[in-house]
Amino acid sequence: MNIIYIEDAPDVRDMVELLLQSWGHDVRSFESAEAASDALQTTGVELLISDLELPGMSGLELMRQVMSHNVHVHGLLTGHRAEMYRPHLPERVHILSKPFDVDELQKLLNGLGSAN
Repeated sequence: MNIIYIEDAPDVRDMVELLLQSWGHDVRSFESAEAASDALQTTGVELLISDLELPGMSGLELMRQVMSHNVHVHGLLTGHRAEMYRPHLPERVHILSKPFDVDELQKLLNGLGSAN
């Protein structure tokens, strides 16, 4: 799966990027929504994973923007208390509250992969 991952905490970003790559995914990671702007314009992005709280544009704003322009991209919003934002997001955006379990992440990705 072609994934864009946005996380402002470098240690978390590096760890999750390596984990996703070890599962066979093509991952490009960025520290902010603004830094990922060009990559988000390219075709072939299947999943956008974003932290809720980012410097600059929030993950919530980013998900709304990307989902309104690209019906083929799925989203995964991560963060503390992220579930409270569920009513404000399209159905194809999933929520993963931090700290999240690696098995939970893998199960969600496996479900998305079988849906494509």
